[in-house]
Amino acid sequence: MSPSATRDQVAESKEIVAPKHPDGSTLPEIQKANGRFHLRLAEIAGNKRVLGEISLTLRYFRRLDTLCTQTVPGWIGHNEIIEAISSHRHDDARKAMARHIDSTSHKMLKLFSS
Repeated sequence: MSPSATRDQVAESKEIVAPKHPDGSTLPEIQKANGRFHLRLAEIAGNKRVLGEISLTLRYFRRLDTLCTQTVPGWIGHNEIIEAISSHRHDDARKAMARHIDSTSHKMLKLFSS
């Protein structure tokens, strides 16, 4: 999300990643929400090139995400990113996004090294 993310856009992003079931969501539900969140983030940023790259990455990533979730436990959430954006702490949002990418990369490396 860009520094110009509106209150409604932030609320929508929070809703996208909120669990749909109190006891926990299924893996397909989580993956769908994850994809919607990343696409929405790119749309709000207003960068068509990033949106295209995210769309492409998500198409490839779905299979890896299923395998990775089954092999390397743990979920990499988005709350830190959303909270930083919601509080208009733009540098913190960038850092949270960088940590999110690093965590995802680390998890993929664990998958492929096992």
